[in-house]
Amino acid sequence: MKVYNSWAEKRGMAFNPIKSELIHFTRARRLITVRLKILGEDYPGLALKESARFLGVWIDRKLNFKAYVKAVNAKLVIQTLALTRLAGKTWGIRTVRAREIYTKVIRSVLLYAANVWHTLAEVRKGPKGAARKLAV
Repeated sequence: MKVYNSWAEKRGMAFNPIKSELIHFTRARRLITVRLKILGEDYPGLALKESARFLGVWIDRKLNFKAYVKAVNAKLVIQTLALTRLAGKTWGIRTVRAREIYTKVIRSVLLYAANVWHTLAEVRKGPKGAARKLAV
């Protein structure tokens, strides 16, 4: 804990524990219960979390992005329903506009921060990791 305190002091940083979340990144099966003290104080609001959102990407403690896939799937369900309401067979927007909405809205949600969560795979074997779960 002394390393944390000296690191923050050297950089002139002040952390708000109420707005902070604590995750121990580990592949252990059980959640680590070690508490973090900020500047010598224990904050009850700073509880350990299984996952947290950082710059729009949900990161979980095992870094397998299950929380991110769950959040993206929930968002895609809503956006897909909205697109189907806009484009009907006999009414609504034209196919060209529906494709444009898909490309600009739905595909951008799928590809957001792909360089973080995507795992490279051979073309013939198909996607791996979180990409396999998001594949349609």
